[in-house]
Amino acid sequence: TTDIYALAVVLHELATGSQVYPGLESMAIIHKIATDPQLRLPELRPDLPPEFIAWWAQLAYPDTSRRFINGGQALAALKQLPPPPASAPVNATEATQLMVEEATKPLSQATQATTPVPSAENNSSQTQLVKSGTRTLRPAAAGEVSGSWTNLTPLPERRKWRVRFVHKLVVALWLTSTVATLITGIFLSGKAIGDQKENLRRMVGSAAASAALLVDGKTHQAFVELGEDAADHPEFAATSQRLQQFRTKWPRVRYVYTMASLPESEETGVVVFVVDASDEVDLNDNKVIDPDEMVADPMDRYDASELPMLHQGFSTPSADEEPFSDQWGTWLSGYAPILDENGEPTGAIVGIDVPVEQLEQMNREFIVNAAILIISSLLAFIAAGWLMAQKLKKPMEALHKGMLAVAEGKLETRVSIKSGDEFEDLAIAFEGMRRRLLAGQQMQKAFERFAIRSQGHQQLGLVTDTEYGVFMHVRLPGNSSKSIHGLELFLGCIHDHGGLVHELGTTNLIFRFIAAHPDDQPEYRAILCALALLNSSAPWSQPEAVGLVQTNELATQSTLLDQLVVAGPDLVTSVGCYRGIKDQVVADRMVLDDGNTVYAIKAAI
Repeated sequence: TTDIYALAVVLHELATGSQVYPGLESMAIIHKIATDPQLRLPELRPDLPPEFIAWWAQLAYPDTSRRFINGGQALAALKQLPPPPASAPVNATEATQLMVEEATKPLSQATQATTPVPSAENNSSQTQLVKSGTRTLRPAAAGEVSGSWTNLTPLPERRKWRVRFVHKLVVALWLTSTVATLITGIFLSGKAIGDQKENLRRMVGSAAASAALLVDGKTHQAFVELGEDAADHPEFAATSQRLQQFRTKWPRVRYVYTMASLPESEETGVVVFVVDASDEVDLNDNKVIDPDEMVADPMDRYDASELPMLHQGFSTPSADEEPFSDQWGTWLSGYAPILDENGEPTGAIVGIDVPVEQLEQMNREFIVNAAILIISSLLAFIAAGWLMAQKLKKPMEALHKGMLAVAEGKLETRVSIKSGDEFEDLAIAFEGMRRRLLAGQQMQKAFERFAIRSQGHQQLGLVTDTEYGVFMHVRLPGNSSKSIHGLELFLGCIHDHGGLVHELGTTNLIFRFIAAHPDDQPEYRAILCALALLNSSAPWSQPEAVGLVQTNELATQSTLLDQLVVAGPDLVTSVGCYRGIKDQVVADRMVLDDGNTVYAIKAAI
C-alpha cells in the first residue's frame, strides 16, 4: 500500500506543479504525515473530474484498509472511469488516456487544450497529445521531436581550474616581501649613494687642503708675477714635483694643479692655471695627445663661471656639490687656498680632480652589493614562506577534505589536528558538528525505518490532545550515538510498549502512550518502557534522563515535562503519573525549585 500512496503523491505533484509538503525535510515530512496526512488535491484542482478525484482519493487514504489493494486493482478502476466530454468520438482507451493526461498537467497549464492527432507511424485510431508549448515527462511517440524533455537533467558544471591556497600564500608572501625589500633597498641605496658622494666631497676637499700645504704662498705669488714665464722660475719644477708625489699617494686623484684669480674674476668668473702637475699621457692609446690629455700651461685661462665652489676655494677649502664636465672630462673637484707665511689667502688655490667614473664605480659596487643582499633576502623570504605554507598545508587540507566529505554525506569522516593553534580549534568544532550531523542522520534513518514498519499497524495515527495518556520526554547524550541498528531497537522498544512519536530531535524525543481501553494503564506501560530504555546493557545509547507526565497535567503546567528531565539523571514522573502506579513501583519523593513534587522511579514491583 505504500506504493499506492506514493502514486497518489506523484499524481498530486504532477497535477498541482508543487510538492505536497514544500520546504520540509524527510523527518518533518514523516511527522507531517503522522499528524496531518490529508492531501488537498480537490481544493487545489477543482476543475478535475469528480470521478477521477474519487479514484485518486482511494490511492491517498491515510487508512490503508481503504486504499486499493495493489496497482492492478487501481489500474482496473482507472479504466472504468467515464470518458470526458469530447468534440469527436473516441474509444474508451483514448478517453482514459486523455483524462489521465489532463488530470496530471501542471496547474499553470490546466486550461490549455490538448488536441488528439493521428499517429504518424500507422493509420490506426490511436491518438497522441500535441504539446502546447509545455514540457511534459511522457516519452516521445514515434516520429515526435522530444527536444523539450531530453535535457531535463542539467549537465554537471565543469570545475574551474583553481590555484591552491598554499601556492597563493607563497606567492603573496613573496610579492609582499619583494615589494618591501625593493622599497627598502631603493631608499637605503639612495641614502647610501648620497652618503658616498658626500664622503667623496669631504675627501677631495681635505686632499686639496693637504696639497695646498705643499705650496709656498710667496713662491707661488712669484710664479703668478712671472706670467707665462713662470716655468723658468727655479722653484717651479720642485713645486710641480711635490704635487705629483702627492697625487701618486691618492689613487683616486687624476689631476693636481694650482690656479690664480684675475682682477676681473669676480665679474667674468675666469681664472688662470699656474702649475699643472699632471702628466701628458696618451690615455686612449690613439698615438695623439688629445685636448683632454694636454697639460695646461701657465696663464692658460679657464672659465669657472659655473663653478661657485671653485671661487669659494680662494678663501676656504671646498668641493663641488655635483660632478661637472670640461674639456678634460667629468669630475668631482676639491679646492683649498694657498696661504702666505701669515696664514692668509694669497689669491691662489690648489685644485684636485677625481674622475666621475670613481663615483660611478663606487655606486655600481654598492648597487651590486645591495642587489646581492636583496636577492638573498628574497630567497630567504621565499624559503620562509614555503616552510610556513607547508606547515599550514597539512591542517588546511585535512579540514578541506573533511568538509568536502561531510558535504557529500560521508559523515563518518574524522578530522584530527594536534597543532595547538586555531586549526586545532577548527578541527574540534568540525568534529562536534560532524558528530551532531551523524547523530541526526542516524536518528533520521532509524526513525524512517521505524515509521515504515509502524505504518502497517496504524502506529502513526493522528493523536489529539483530548485523549487520555502519558507524555514521555527522553533526553539523549549530546556527544555520542550508537549505530543505526541500535537506534532502531530503541524506537522498537517504544513501539513494543505502545508508544507514539510526538516530537523527534537529535537529543530530545517526546512520545505519547495513549489508553487503548478504559482499563488500560498507559502510565505503567510508559514506566516499563522507560526502565527498559535506561537499562545499561541495552544495545542503544542510554538516555541521560526520562520524564513522564499525564496529558491533563500539561494543561496547567506546560513546562513540567521539560523540568522532569532536568530534575534527575534517571526516571522522574509527575504526581499524576505516580498516583496511578504507586503500588507497582519503588520511588523517591523530590521537590523541584518551583515547589512542584515529583517522584524518581527506582524499580517496578
